[in-house]
Amino acid sequence: MITTKLPEAVLVQLEIQKGSDRWTVDKLRDLLKSYIAAREAAEIQSKEKTNDFKPQQPSYANVQSRHKPSYGKPQNVRSSGEALFSATNDRPFTPTRTVVKKLCIYCKGSHWSDECRSKFGWIITGRTSEKSDGFEEPSMLILNYGTNSLPLLDSCAVTAIDKSMPIKPPLDNFWNIETIGISEPSEDSNNTKALEKINNAVEYTNERYLVCWPWKSELETLNDNKELAYGRYRSLLHRLRNKPELFENYDKIINEQCEKWIIEKVDVTNKHEDHITHYIPHHAVVDSTKPTTKVRIVYDASAKTRDDNKSLNNCLYRGPVMLKDLCGFLLRLRMFKYAVVADIEKAFLQLGLQNPDRNVTRFVWVKDRTMPLFNSNNVQIYRFCRVPFGVISSPFLLAATIDLHLLKYNTPVATKIQDNIYVDNLLTGVNTDDELKELYTESKSIFQEASMNLRNWCSNSAQFMSNIPKQDQANRERMKVLGITWTIKDDKLSMSGPK
Repeated sequence: MITTKLPEAVLVQLEIQKGSDRWTVDKLRDLLKSYIAAREAAEIQSKEKTNDFKPQQPSYANVQSRHKPSYGKPQNVRSSGEALFSATNDRPFTPTRTVVKKLCIYCKGSHWSDECRSKFGWIITGRTSEKSDGFEEPSMLILNYGTNSLPLLDSCAVTAIDKSMPIKPPLDNFWNIETIGISEPSEDSNNTKALEKINNAVEYTNERYLVCWPWKSELETLNDNKELAYGRYRSLLHRLRNKPELFENYDKIINEQCEKWIIEKVDVTNKHEDHITHYIPHHAVVDSTKPTTKVRIVYDASAKTRDDNKSLNNCLYRGPVMLKDLCGFLLRLRMFKYAVVADIEKAFLQLGLQNPDRNVTRFVWVKDRTMPLFNSNNVQIYRFCRVPFGVISSPFLLAATIDLHLLKYNTPVATKIQDNIYVDNLLTGVNTDDELKELYTESKSIFQEASMNLRNWCSNSAQFMSNIPKQDQANRERMKVLGITWTIKDDKLSMSGPK
């Protein structure tokens, strides 16, 4: 392969010198060194003749070469070929050479260009179409003369292109610092601890799962942030009183949650609480494009009084990401005749929170919004009975609980749901009307046994949509599927370009 890259004239001279021997890399290197030395000598002699310069010493004395031919000296040479012949005869000589500064044309280092080494050692690589050892396809030649300190590739002669690097190089080894005795905490071990906590502590009572927070330590302490919560509460009231409609919706959401036992009032006269007490500030997020929940209350579990104090999120494990690949969701959605999309109503708030962990989810709200807002007697403290949205562990707790629940059902529908649920969204598909009916009926039943309502059903099957109850229908011509617009009637996915 290397010889095919050489000029034809040079290759002819090298073939003559090689004789009947087989080509090897070492032999090719030695002959190239000799050829370069001879050519440099010929060029110097040619310049001397052009300038009518008569040297006082043999013409080979000023040969500017780093190579030391072990054969005869050039005599009256007129070309590179003659120089090569005369430089490789059997008459030994020791020429006197001038000192030449070494300078690499690649890295500008103080060495010759063909001595430049890569960071991985000497490497010769390229493609060849020649057959070698049974290979008939185009192959790749990789020769690595590096040290064992960077064993990225096994040294090999000729191998197929697709097999030249069968194992992905461990690139993270370049920035790992374990070799000097320092290692970062393993994220995998933290994820394992979080999974163990949820699997060992989850309870199933009255058709509802009760979970606990995955604390990093059993003796975690949180600073009293009641003043911070009150300050944020007052700032929120200042904003809301200038937006009466939003204020009304905000208050309505909290009252409805209290009626459904999603939250509960705290008896501040009870001074015998042994559990950790912590307050979570909250604010409104408004999304007018949402067909159902346009106003969402988000809780800030990362709030802390000082930089060196811990927030609730600092004390909890995040937990492993249990979401499937987004690209896989979209591909599977297009593999079936009928696409089906649904979501779990207020999914996070359907997970019960065990009593010992409820006091770290306290928050402040007004008792009566028609009364003076900043009166100290018009303040009510609540705490969550369910898992609030905004705590770092909430997505993990939801995913782990749903996964645990689906494992109880050894059915094709349960397996399909498990493979095609993204947070609280179900994105799947089937090929027949009977499968559509079975998917709807069984999946609704499965989630109802966990006190979860699978709603907002949508499909490109008009017959299916007409057969399910209206309260379960999405009733939209277009909807977002993982951020991509799905036109339901035409069954097309589309994306809008930048404006």
